[in-house]
Amino acid sequence: MKKKHVTVLAPRDSEQLLIDHIDQLNGHRFLCTTIGRAQLASALAEIPEASVTCHFSDVYQAKAAQTILDQQENQIEILCQPDFPEIEFDCVLFPFVKNGTTELTREFLQTGYQRLKLKGRMAASTDNPKDQWLHGEMQSLFSKVTRIPSKNGVVYFGTKLTPLKKEKKFQAQYDFKDQDNIIHVVTRPGVFSHRQLDSGARALIKVMEIKENDHVLELGCGSGSVSLAALLRAENVSLHAVDSNPRAVQCTKLGASLNGISGLTTELNDEIGEELHSQFDVVLANPPYYSQNQIGHIFLDSGYKALKQKGRIQIVTRKPAWFEEAMESRFFEISSVKSGNYHVVSAKKK
Repeated sequence: MKKKHVTVLAPRDSEQLLIDHIDQLNGHRFLCTTIGRAQLASALAEIPEASVTCHFSDVYQAKAAQTILDQQENQIEILCQPDFPEIEFDCVLFPFVKNGTTELTREFLQTGYQRLKLKGRMAASTDNPKDQWLHGEMQSLFSKVTRIPSKNGVVYFGTKLTPLKKEKKFQAQYDFKDQDNIIHVVTRPGVFSHRQLDSGARALIKVMEIKENDHVLELGCGSGSVSLAALLRAENVSLHAVDSNPRAVQCTKLGASLNGISGLTTELNDEIGEELHSQFDVVLANPPYYSQNQIGHIFLDSGYKALKQKGRIQIVTRKPAWFEEAMESRFFEISSVKSGNYHVVSAKKK
């Protein structure tokens, strides 16, 4: 069953481990995830009569993988949505990394088990050669687990013999107060700041300026705490929430429904389309703190394009000086306000 496979990018260790053991799988309908560019899905697609679905939790990664797969002319279904499709699969494969998110890993394993047909097989791998944790999680689902160790990690196999005995719920809800409003937020594993209000979001909510009739854009809405607070801050506010994570968009919509809030639109995207240029009075953002300011540049560029003339952007950060300097060429009335352990940098579009 296993064939020689060439990819544009080398798979990461845990994904390569699964590729190396494809010959231990049977069936034709496969579900997998990826920690790269769908290299595992490409290898599975070489199996005769294979039908392969590769699930992504980030639209940027999904687009990048689709571009590569199109060049290779592979017939693989790329899905970027909150959950796996509700159909049965012969095999489910998960490559994990040792510093991954515990709850998301557990939910993937549970949901993957539910998607398996009876006597279907799951393969899960980790790049931790000394792993015991993933082994225990597999044993909680399968009566027998085969462990194949190597210097680069471990692969586990289990066969589904019975339906899941007890389903664990991973979705959560928390409440927080903003001015006179008690706001209910829905979160799921894989969404930023699951189960609690992020301190950066709290800092931005405290300082943000939202006026009556404002048209607001939140870049990277996460679970939607900032968006929901902004919608309730003044009369007749409308807000467009954008995130690259489908679960984030889902949670934001669920939160609006839970709070009885209208005026919200959402979008799953990693960029701002031309139809959103010069449309907003306010842009709010709580960018992640990695990639050596690359994401900060992206958020500023997107915010500038989306704002109306003299519209204001407000970004929460631990590095106010960098944002103040980066804003100088395209914004004016730049200021920074300390809020908790953060700063909120505000400016208007030139």
